Amino acid sequence: MLMVMMDANEPLGRQRTEISHLIHDTGLVDIFSLHHANTCNLATQVKGKQRIDNNLGILNLLPYINKCWYLPFHKDIISHHRPLRAIPRS
Repeated sequence: MLMVMMDANEPLGRQRTEISHLIHDTGLVDIFSLHHANTCNLATQVKGKQRIDNNLGILNLLPYINKCWYLPFHKDIISHHRPLRAIPRS
């Protein structure tokens, strides 16, 4: 199983970027958007307006992820990014 959590500094999606090439070439999926399709445009950087921090994984991992979400800014750690949490199924 493989999960990649990253500060990509670019949103996933429409344009062919380095991150979109990585996702396409490796078969990774955006775990957050599969759990939260209605909030995919959530800003994950204080000065930003888009989600640039991602939680990616292989398809075989999806049945083992119970929840994933972003915490509010400055919750648990002081950072210009939102903390990201993923909880496995027990």
